[in-house]
Amino acid sequence: MQRDLSLVLLLVHFIFFVVSTPYSRNETEVHIKAQELGEPYSDAKKCYHHVKPLLQFASDCDNKNIDFNLTINQKDNELKNLLKKVENLNLTILNLAKELQNSQSAFKETTKTILNLKSESEHSLKNLKEQLEKSREDLQSTLIQLGDSSEIIKNLTEINETQREQLNTMDKFDVCSNENSVINVSLRYSFKGICKSNNAGSGWILIQRRVNGEVDFNRNWQEYKFGFGNLNSSFFVGLEFLHLMTRIQAYELYIEITDKNNVKTYAQYDNFIVGSQEEAYQLKSLGNYTGTAGDSLSSLKMMHFSTSDRDNDQSPNGNCAQLFKGGWWFQNCANSCLNGNYNLDAKYLHHFRRHGNHYHHNGRPGHIHHRHYVHGQHTNHRLIWDNQSLSFAQMMIRKKVVKKEESLL
Repeated sequence: MQRDLSLVLLLVHFIFFVVSTPYSRNETEVHIKAQELGEPYSDAKKCYHHVKPLLQFASDCDNKNIDFNLTINQKDNELKNLLKKVENLNLTILNLAKELQNSQSAFKETTKTILNLKSESEHSLKNLKEQLEKSREDLQSTLIQLGDSSEIIKNLTEINETQREQLNTMDKFDVCSNENSVINVSLRYSFKGICKSNNAGSGWILIQRRVNGEVDFNRNWQEYKFGFGNLNSSFFVGLEFLHLMTRIQAYELYIEITDKNNVKTYAQYDNFIVGSQEEAYQLKSLGNYTGTAGDSLSSLKMMHFSTSDRDNDQSPNGNCAQLFKGGWWFQNCANSCLNGNYNLDAKYLHHFRRHGNHYHHNGRPGHIHHRHYVHGQHTNHRLIWDNQSLSFAQMMIRKKVVKKEESLL
């Protein structure tokens, strides 16, 4: 009994020791504490073995408590960060709400302004309609008062643009009084020509001339439209000039040529008309032919003008303007081209060779009609008339003089 009481007291002292000291105790520490308490070591040792699991559990709990406290601190920091983010989001929401309120106010003001403008516009439109109606009534009243004068006004308003141009230009170019004088023709555009006279009389305007190869006639559409070259040498007056002049009234066309043998001939046509750019400057009319050069242009009537960059011909073998190296009224190419390459010499002829009915240029074959060859030589690409190579050519126009018997018809 006394021994059991001693064990109980030892256990009480031991528990007090455990509570007042860290949980991690070993057997040596127990022995020292037992000596301090005046208890037998063997009894203390027995008690230690009984409470050792409890001590281990208490130590584990203490470690877990430390880990738990660390986790709690970490979560507290995360919560503080989240609360800060929520606070920032609340501020953003407040700012957006304020901007939305401002936008709604601005929208209301804009809507109000639009409604006011609409009301003012409707009012202005109503006033304008009333003023127009009043003006119409006043005009009708004035026309009634004018009586027969209103018919004159009506007739004047019916004069169209073409008729006005005729009134302004018909009497300007009846006759070129000075031989070789340069004239400036102002229609829709401004053009320059040269006055000439010949066996057919005076008053001719020179529109094209070839005297040498210094001026390149292998030009694009825009250049042929407004003209190019040197008035004192070789030049072309421009397709737009030919159209504007020949649409006003009838013009004659006179062509002078000189071949390689210095033989001079001419071709004259009595009703020369060139169409508009929208019609590709079509050769719309030539009239009757007279002359000594032969008629090598009538077959091209109704043909459109072609240039190196505007293929308007009817040839299936490519652009005739590129082949002849000059713009012209080509059909399936032609046996005349006064704007072709000037003086195709022997250095150029070696590029062509004949194989039966086919001809090759720079190694590329293409069928060409035999009429483009004279005495076994290639005349295509040349300045030609009736398949003959030329050393000189010039084209002129003159206002057609209508005879009395023609006017009666």
